[in-house]
Amino acid sequence: MSHRLSFLKEHFTKVITLSLTRGAWGCIFLLFFFFNLTSCDTYNCLLETKVQYVYGFYNSGGSIAIHDTLTITALDINTVLANRLVDASQVKLPVSYYNDADTLEFLIQGEDGEGSDTLYIEKKNIAHLDDVSCPAHMWHYITRVYSTHHLIDTVLISEPNINYDGKENLQIYFRTD
Repeated sequence: MSHRLSFLKEHFTKVITLSLTRGAWGCIFLLFFFFNLTSCDTYNCLLETKVQYVYGFYNSGGSIAIHDTLTITALDINTVLANRLVDASQVKLPVSYYNDADTLEFLIQGEDGEGSDTLYIEKKNIAHLDDVSCPAHMWHYITRVYSTHHLIDTVLISEPNINYDGKENLQIYFRTD
């Protein structure tokens, strides 16, 4: 018998003997011991439960890196989400928790000047529960995407589910002219 099992058997025997010799208080202690032993939960709750949009950048030739400076602002909360990115081919940005839509401005500044487009993302918010002993959090489902067309040619939904998998959700195709 392993040392660990013999240790548990010895202490379990002492608890039962003590409980039986102490009467009612011993029985209460014994019940508390068994309930505590059987109520252990081995599921570890996730500490980071925020999900993000994953945007990939493309043109008619395939995946590209934007060499000019890219700034992305959430217009509905007037917050800069990505400031002055350079050589980015993909970006991960937060999703609003309860809003049914997110509105983003993509501002590109380069040697040829600057331009901007507004991207509108409509979504459903889905409460998600990993385990009953953990708090609930939100996953999202993209229902519709559209944009202005100064720099952006097309936006495609490549994966509508926004969850922990980290897959690319939106493909943004920029104009090549």
